[in-house]
Amino acid sequence: MKAKQNNTANNAVTIKNEKDAAYQFAVLRDSGRSIVQWILEKHPDFADNVSDTLKAQLYEGLTTRYHENNGENVFIQGDTGTLIPIGNTVKGVACNGKFMPKVEKMPEGAVAYGIHHVLAYTPQQLGMMKSKEPALHSILSPINSSFRKYASNTVGDMQKMAKKIIDEKEGKTQTREMLLFIDSMTKQFDAWDKQVKNAEKRLDDTASSVRYRVARDAFFKAYNAK
Repeated sequence: MKAKQNNTANNAVTIKNEKDAAYQFAVLRDSGRSIVQWILEKHPDFADNVSDTLKAQLYEGLTTRYHENNGENVFIQGDTGTLIPIGNTVKGVACNGKFMPKVEKMPEGAVAYGIHHVLAYTPQQLGMMKSKEPALHSILSPINSSFRKYASNTVGDMQKMAKKIIDEKEGKTQTREMLLFIDSMTKQFDAWDKQVKNAEKRLDDTASSVRYRVARDAFFKAYNAK
């Protein structure tokens, strides 16, 4: 079986077979866990809290990786001054139903915009750009939205792993699912308790806090029966 090469921007991976795929994935996962453990040693509350200072540092690193993955979008100026997209510096892209290959060499007069151009502006400046420079805003705004989603999701994944590491250290992994289910049921019934009282105040004939409490108690009696 021939090795399969999976090219993703500047992160080419050669996979020999399913066994090798599992091995490589496990290596990456273990590396990610070690990284999160390092962060927890410096920021013990990372699972639940990301300070502005830490967020800025993490986003700086994610900016570099986002740029590696997405490069810059390249444009040339049309006869009317309109910026016409012609490709991307690291990969082929689709635009308006047309596929454009990777730009290997910048044409004369071409311009390129990427995440670093976005970060040169404050959020307020980007907002004002919509009315002052709508053409540039239409280019930078999608990049900004894409990066913010990418960065937020990545930090969120790191926090989930941090939470898992902490739970394992505290011995919560074996009972976690059951506890979470019981907790979620209790919260749901508490929410319904407030809803039925509010419905009664609105003179909703279908709402009865007395009947609700009887039904709730009967449910938990049946659910908790051995």
